[in-house]
Amino acid sequence: MPTGYTAALYEGKEVAFNDFVLTCARAMGAAIMQRDDAPGPIADEYEVETYYRDSLEKAKARLEDMETWKADQWKAAEQKDRAEQTKGVNEAIQHASERRARYESMLVQVQGWRPPTAEHEGLKNFMVEQLESSIKFDCSTTYLTIPPMRPWEEYKLAELTSAQRDVERAGTHWQEEQDRTAGRNKWVRDLRSSLVKPVAV
Repeated sequence: MPTGYTAALYEGKEVAFNDFVLTCARAMGAAIMQRDDAPGPIADEYEVETYYRDSLEKAKARLEDMETWKADQWKAAEQKDRAEQTKGVNEAIQHASERRARYESMLVQVQGWRPPTAEHEGLKNFMVEQLESSIKFDCSTTYLTIPPMRPWEEYKLAELTSAQRDVERAGTHWQEEQDRTAGRNKWVRDLRSSLVKPVAV
């Protein structure tokens, strides 16, 4: 059975060596983004994906904006952030409570069940074990705490540090994307330079 790369040969079509090489190259790292495209040769050159560049620009703009904030803006941001975290904690506690009720309801039913034979005791024990384990791991709320109010100066320092890390991380990803694309393009150039040159007629 032919593959997507050998189908034309299978069907008896004329396929030039260079075209076959460039079509198969879509399965390789440099051209992997084309592997699911319609059959055909790989691109001559790949463009740098701009997602990380855009992320870097956004991270820089956010940091620059935050660096201009006054004390009242930092206080409001801290209060908003704390309110959102508090809401998230309260929702997680509510979900854990509801989950616990479902598990415990089933546990009561399993514990009240009389297995039909001694051979079914293992099944009952297994079900009890599963439910008790799930209650232990899925219903704990001890790690969920309402965040305390922080002095705005402390909040500011933490947020600026985090924003600076975001800029650095985005910058690293952007540089890696440029290097990756340059490597892909070199791979394609090297491949194309190794192919058979057409004979002039």
